[in-house]
Amino acid sequence: MISHHHSNDTNHSVNHSNISLNEIKSESNLSSSKSNSEESLTKDKQKQPSQLQKKKSHDSQKNINSVVNPNTKNLWQLCKLEKEKEKKEPNKVELNDIGIESSIFLAGSSGGGKSTLISSIFDKNSSNVTSNTHLLDYTYRHNNRTKGLNSLKDTLHIWELANGVMFKEFLKIPINEHNINNAVAIIALDLSKPENIIDEYNEIIEVINSRVDYILKSLEKRGSRRPKALTVYTWKKYGNNHPDKELLHPTIIPTIIVGTKYDKFKNNESESKKFICKMLRYLAHTNGSSLIFFNQNDESLAQKCKQILFHYIYRSAAPNNLVDHNKPILVMAGTDSLESIGLPPNCNATNPQRLSLNDWTTIYESFFKKEDNKNKNYSIDLSKFPEPIIDNLKIEKDEEYIKYCQKNEKEANEKLKLGSSSSIGSPSEERKSGNIYSRSRAAGLATY
Repeated sequence: MISHHHSNDTNHSVNHSNISLNEIKSESNLSSSKSNSEESLTKDKQKQPSQLQKKKSHDSQKNINSVVNPNTKNLWQLCKLEKEKEKKEPNKVELNDIGIESSIFLAGSSGGGKSTLISSIFDKNSSNVTSNTHLLDYTYRHNNRTKGLNSLKDTLHIWELANGVMFKEFLKIPINEHNINNAVAIIALDLSKPENIIDEYNEIIEVINSRVDYILKSLEKRGSRRPKALTVYTWKKYGNNHPDKELLHPTIIPTIIVGTKYDKFKNNESESKKFICKMLRYLAHTNGSSLIFFNQNDESLAQKCKQILFHYIYRSAAPNNLVDHNKPILVMAGTDSLESIGLPPNCNATNPQRLSLNDWTTIYESFFKKEDNKNKNYSIDLSKFPEPIIDNLKIEKDEEYIKYCQKNEKEANEKLKLGSSSSIGSPSEERKSGNIYSRSRAAGLATY
């Protein structure tokens, strides 16, 4: 019994042990699963920051992509596009990807500082100007600029006429069919001699206009569309609703009136300065010229002159106007008006639009008495002073000049005929050449 009981106890104990083992196993399984879950949670916690970082980086990249233009390309992509473009159209020349050739014609008061003006605009050290200009001087400047991936070298041809208006007819030599599209005329007027500025300006602008009219008429006869396009471009700066439009006659070639020697002018009486400024603004406005005062010792004025010049050549930003007569004035063509200019002093008129150039000139000359015009005394009867060697040399030089002008005309016509069998003004052939830069084309207008 005891043994049996013992065995029962044993069995019972075994059963208990089995239960306890099972419990232990289940507990161990629970603990292991718990530890595994804790480990997995720990791993998840460890993974969580990296996943958050990835998510943050993804979100930041998404934000960047939303800010950056999807069409933006890096340098490598741009190079590939350029190469592909060259393969597809190997013979096509983009006008914006070649150097621009422009011409600058400079005339004005004798001894008025024309050479100093050019040197101040283009040279860092303008004190090196010592030589005088002889008749018609030519020089050039290079201007380096970047366009996309290309580095371009532009050429500025500069023609300077000496001795005031004495040799004004020589201005016709550099103005031709090739550069009329991209030429700028600078008329330098000596502010220290205000009595001469009206005559000097009118004589020079008359020569420029007559030469330009002759060129435009010859182009029209050959069927070129450039004259019409240049005329449209010239009037564009005034807009459609300018109040003085019917009273204006702007030059086709952009002109800049530069009042030189401002350092002497600024010490004049206030009323005198005010009237001179009004007179110059009237001349500039009615002829489509820009106006600026210049002093060689003021670097900021030289930079503004350059800014106006490059505005016409490259269509860059124009400087802001300044119309205070107590300061060096600056007025861009197309931005002024007769109402803003006002009336001259001692004038009985009430409407500035009713005053003509003759009216302005009469009042102006009553304030600033003109000296005897020395240029009109150059007509001398040379037969009274015979000099055989000099006379023969003059005849020879006159013949050379006539031949030179005829040669220039002939070469200009031959260049326009190149590649064209039908008409010199053929738009397709001139576009193929790719060598003619046009201010009108730069403005998005047809130039032919």
